[in-house]
Amino acid sequence: MTAEKSYLCPLFWQHHEDKEILRRELRQMKENGIGGFIAESRPHPDYLGSGWWEDMELLVQEAKRLGLKMWIFDDGSYPSGTANGLIGERYPQYMKRYLAVQYVDAIGPARERGVLIDQWLEDGERFLCAVAGRRLDHDARFSMDSLIDVTGFVQDGILYWDIPEGEWRIFICKVTGNGGEEWTKNYLNPLDPEGTRAFLDLVYEEHYRHLGADFGDTIQGFFTDEPRFGNSPGYDRLLGDDMVLPWSETLLEELAGEAGCGEAFSGSSSCGDSFGGFFFGLCPAASGALV
Repeated sequence: MTAEKSYLCPLFWQHHEDKEILRRELRQMKENGIGGFIAESRPHPDYLGSGWWEDMELLVQEAKRLGLKMWIFDDGSYPSGTANGLIGERYPQYMKRYLAVQYVDAIGPARERGVLIDQWLEDGERFLCAVAGRRLDHDARFSMDSLIDVTGFVQDGILYWDIPEGEWRIFICKVTGNGGEEWTKNYLNPLDPEGTRAFLDLVYEEHYRHLGADFGDTIQGFFTDEPRFGNSPGYDRLLGDDMVLPWSETLLEELAGEAGCGEAFSGSSSCGDSFGGFFFGLCPAASGALV
């Protein structure tokens, strides 16, 4: 804030009140040494609707007259990332997706062993890949050299594989919208650039379209509140804990680039070791040691 006296920058809760109430509140802020405020939308009954723009235009003009600075909360609910529910309504393809891993143990040698893949898939889920690792003991320690990408052996929802000698664990990876925070299921996928673009268009660009002449002067910017992956409730989880993981359709390709691979991770690629490290680093079910 640039006002001479700016001890506080309060959240100014908007309820679509009478215009005189809004003017009076801003005057009282000015009189009490407050140099600016955040227009807080969460109680407003018409966020991004005509009632919201009517109130915002009044607040901007009154703030300009009083020399106050203004910030705007960027959603209609907490946390930021739903565009007041419009992401889920208009762009369900941009909602959160996760990587989930389940497994089945098998003992070899066994020829043409069949493992049902589709039984692990719920409505709306998609099979991604299957990876097998040889167990070194009953504590789920695995040999890095044993990792095999067996995705290519899946036909019509069944994995047909000649299991080598030893104890093996077959990991079934799937893309799902389940397993994360239930109360943020309609939140955009932060890893999806198109989803982020849709959110910016619905909220940020709409505000600029209505109030653009005052951005950079009276309007200082937006206040965003705890954007999140939402793959697990709470804030104390670590990679390797039992939880689904953030996912996007471009994630493997991007990780391959970070690892210096010219292709996406694959057990049959020149980056097979990188795939193994990636897989076991993320997979909760494969939390045993690599040897």
